[in-house]
Amino acid sequence: MRSKLLRIAVIALSVYLLVRLFAVLHDYHELNKDYQNELKTKERYEDRNAELKSICNDKSKEKMIENAARERFGFAYPNEEFYIAH
Repeated sequence: MRSKLLRIAVIALSVYLLVRLFAVLHDYHELNKDYQNELKTKERYEDRNAELKSICNDKSKEKMIENAARERFGFAYPNEEFYIAH
């Protein structure tokens, strides 16, 4: 009787551990997928930052930067009014 209970307990523990193992593996794969997506997003932001730094460092593009500041952010010089027509 005792060995039968022990056998059932070992089998139940084994099944529980297998279920937990698969749950952990599933969570790992989901987190890994999220991590890979975040890496791709990070790369896109780094590329965009490099592009913006290149634009900012190029003195010949100052007018383009000024126009972008006006159009995107509504920046203006003090005492200046401007209108954006679409």
